[in-house]
Amino acid sequence: LGDVYKRQISYLTGFFGWKDVFIGLTISGLALIVIYFLTITNALEKNSNRKKKKQSNIKELLKQKQLYWISILGLISWSSVTAMANIFLIRYLYWHNHWSTETSSNSLIVFWLAIGLSAPWLGHFSNFLKSRKAVLYIGFSIQIICTFYIIWFPNYSALLLSFVFIGLGASASLQIYMFLLVRENVKASLLGSASGLVNMCVVAGGGILAPIVGGIISVLHEHYGYSYSNAYNVGFYIFPILAIIGLLISIFYIKAV
Repeated sequence: LGDVYKRQISYLTGFFGWKDVFIGLTISGLALIVIYFLTITNALEKNSNRKKKKQSNIKELLKQKQLYWISILGLISWSSVTAMANIFLIRYLYWHNHWSTETSSNSLIVFWLAIGLSAPWLGHFSNFLKSRKAVLYIGFSIQIICTFYIIWFPNYSALLLSFVFIGLGASASLQIYMFLLVRENVKASLLGSASGLVNMCVVAGGGILAPIVGGIISVLHEHYGYSYSNAYNVGFYIFPILAIIGLLISIFYIKAV
């Protein structure tokens, strides 16, 4: 939900100046640190009298095959955030719809809200369906539909595009769902390391996909004479392709729990 406040931070910077805004953010950060230390308990210290379990080594972690697939799914589900929304989508809307940066940013607020509001309910929804995999099927199917819509009908209807952004945000919240899968598929002694590996893959997705998509757009525009709008269209096909791969992995490689 923090991304929703980007525009507000921009307004505050214009009104108060960047220095005062940075001081305010620093003070709020220090306040959060105090709240953290007062409210969050350390389970390791609380259970310090218990016998310490033998720590798992890296070889044991690498034997967890489900962890590889879950990490890939995390990268794919979050690709619409790390590469699409954060880097390319605003410029894409400019070239296709001639929207200003402010208009495009405001239209994406529903995307960020959908991520924040959907994430807490995925586990409950899977409990209702009595299937962890069903949520993956639904989420990646929505991501496929939404990414294809953005490519094929970017300027068809602003209202419908908002609903597409909501669907895309809801599907992106599968990234949080991956940590539930980690907990249920990986040994308890490996949970901390496994969660860290999944999170690393999720964040690394932006670093991997951004230069690939950007390179495709640049090559098509500069060397093959594509207009920017058409070059973006071709580059964006990476996202529905990834979503299809995510759906196939969910069907054939994720264990039902």
